[in-house]
Amino acid sequence: PQGPARGPYREQAWRVPVPDAGGGPERLLEALLFRPPGEGAVPLVILSHGTPRRPEERAQMRPHWAERAAAFFVAEGYAVLA
Repeated sequence: PQGPARGPYREQAWRVPVPDAGGGPERLLEALLFRPPGEGAVPLVILSHGTPRRPEERAQMRPHWAERAAAFFVAEGYAVLA
């Protein structure tokens, strides 16, 4: 985690280490974790946005693109990683 959970969906920034398939250096994927109330284990939904082909479109991506979908799943008792 990259700081405390905030807001009604307990949103928290994470950096997820991922090994490079070609043997290169490990990469850190930035993700947002949304969680329902409580501390017990809950099912996890992973929302993948993909990557735009054009670099100028990638620069315009915002981290909160998944908040509406995450709110739905959190209300149903799921954690969401986006």
